[in-house]
Amino acid sequence: MFFSKKYPRDNEQRRYYRLKSIFPVEVSVLDENDNELEGVLYHAFSRDVSLGGIKLEISKFDPALLDRLLKKEYRLLIKMEIPPHERTHPSIAEVHWISYEKEKNKYYLGLRYLRIDPQVRNELFSHARWGVWKTRLLKGIFLLLALFFVYAIYTIKNLRHHALDLQRENISVARDRSFYSSQIDGLRQREDELTKKLHESEERIRKIEKMYQEVSADDSLKKEIEILKKEREELKDQLAAIQKGRLTARRQMKKTEDAKLTQKTIQSLLGWMRVKQSSQNGLIPSFSGDDELKDVSYTYDQALAVIAFSLCNDGERAKKILDYYKFFAAKNEEGVYYNGYYTSGTPSEYVVHVGPNTWLGISAVQYFLLTGDPSYLQMAKKIAVWLKGFMDEEGGLKGGPGITWYSTEHNLDAYAFFDMVYYVTRDKEYLALKERSLKWIMEHGYDNKLKRFRRGRGDSTIATDTFSWGIAAIGPEALTENSMEPFSIIDYAEENCKVTTSFRNRHGQVIQVTGFDFARSRHIGRGGVVSTEWTAQMAVAYAIMADYCWSTGDFQQSEKYMEQYRFFLNELQKMLIVSSDKKGVSHLCLPYASQPEADTGHGWRTPGGKKTESLSSSSYYIFTLKRFNPISYRENEAYYKVKPTGKTSQMF
Repeated sequence: MFFSKKYPRDNEQRRYYRLKSIFPVEVSVLDENDNELEGVLYHAFSRDVSLGGIKLEISKFDPALLDRLLKKEYRLLIKMEIPPHERTHPSIAEVHWISYEKEKNKYYLGLRYLRIDPQVRNELFSHARWGVWKTRLLKGIFLLLALFFVYAIYTIKNLRHHALDLQRENISVARDRSFYSSQIDGLRQREDELTKKLHESEERIRKIEKMYQEVSADDSLKKEIEILKKEREELKDQLAAIQKGRLTARRQMKKTEDAKLTQKTIQSLLGWMRVKQSSQNGLIPSFSGDDELKDVSYTYDQALAVIAFSLCNDGERAKKILDYYKFFAAKNEEGVYYNGYYTSGTPSEYVVHVGPNTWLGISAVQYFLLTGDPSYLQMAKKIAVWLKGFMDEEGGLKGGPGITWYSTEHNLDAYAFFDMVYYVTRDKEYLALKERSLKWIMEHGYDNKLKRFRRGRGDSTIATDTFSWGIAAIGPEALTENSMEPFSIIDYAEENCKVTTSFRNRHGQVIQVTGFDFARSRHIGRGGVVSTEWTAQMAVAYAIMADYCWSTGDFQQSEKYMEQYRFFLNELQKMLIVSSDKKGVSHLCLPYASQPEADTGHGWRTPGGKKTESLSSSSYYIFTLKRFNPISYRENEAYYKVKPTGKTSQMF
């Protein structure tokens, strides 16, 4: 029921329901002959309406007329303006009751229609009924909105609570692993020391036994042999205890490995990427937290996101990004892509570099291998053709059109891209391009004396990503075959670029983290800075080296590299943060670096803001968790849905 019954003041039960409704009414008084009394005109407002009558409120009224109105000697002519119509509806009514509110000096008249157009009466009542419905409907909508708002706040807080729990769980597990890893390292060092002593003891025993045999029964030598043998047994016992302790620590660390936690973390990282992705063009902001970069989507970062989505069976999200570049992205006069675009779709800078374009090509090929969809192979081919035409006589690629410098990183990208295209198409043209790139890298990108990569041609500056990508792009086997030493490369990175520093996350926690800097930190003067993305790249490189050593039968070295992979994976796990962006508030992500606005040593600085979240770092962390090499097809066959054949070249 939207209204209730009411009763008149004389206790005669009303025949109609009354509804609250307010609109202006003009009131005139009629005498016995239905003539309007001169000079008598009142302006009133309705208070409630029914099919039988109306209640009016009048501020001023002549008391002399009240008695005659109640005796039905006079009647009232009422002209009503019923919204939304502007026309008036005259009707005749008699007064059924009158009340007076002295404090407000207001009269209330209960009228009963005597003559009223039935259509007007129905229209009047419909308006009043709609007024009741509208009020209650608005109240209902407001209540629903309020409930939705409360539910939304509760849901967001609940999701954020779960994200914080997931972050705390990751940090807790990472700390436990760090503890056991430290124990294992200490025990291994002690084990190596004891093993060395044991070998020395056995060698000493052999020498003295030989002397004892050569010299007839010398009691002093016999006694010394007995003492040495006793010491040897003690060393063996100590060694056995340490080996048992290391095994126990390994088992304890194994217990911390939680596949469900890893999967939840990956899904949370993907969730952050999904909510940040533009529904209009598929682009994802590269950073959140730095106001100057908040709407910029760098092409390299978009390429990583394509691979991450494809790797995690979300081809539709990857497709949105690739569709933008295939159909909508602005290009330069040579038909290649700019380094960055605003999330609105316009270029954020009109600069073209080889690296981002090459990575876009790599992402298109990885998308094909991971999903089976060849829709973007033609786009990859156009990039490959452009790179071929841009090569110099030695097979090198400058940084981009109008640029004079050469980047080892860009040329490693190109080598990897040509290698992947050859893998997919079996077209020997790309095999030749790959070999030309490799020749340039060997001659200009690799330092034979220091056994590591340079930053570029004639540029010996240390750039950590050249070490990790050198191993990931070329591979340990090909590096070895071409007189570039993968073991020395990774050792050089450790000795010169590994740093330990404090990281304060946005929740106020201060954590000691070890990772890789952008360059040799002691040459910059700002202290060590951990690059989360480049640390993830190095972790992938360690996993590649572990697989290589295993394949060559060097199981001990393989295990050491795997421990390094786990260690740096663990350090990245400590740095996971819950997004503070309103879109990604319930998801985990990684910051770009341990320090904002830090000089990288390469002509650019880390993003500003203490809450800056990074798409490239979060994407590369997914590759690290899945032990996936994004810059090559090697080691990835288990993830691929397509096994390339000669027919693939027809799609390319």
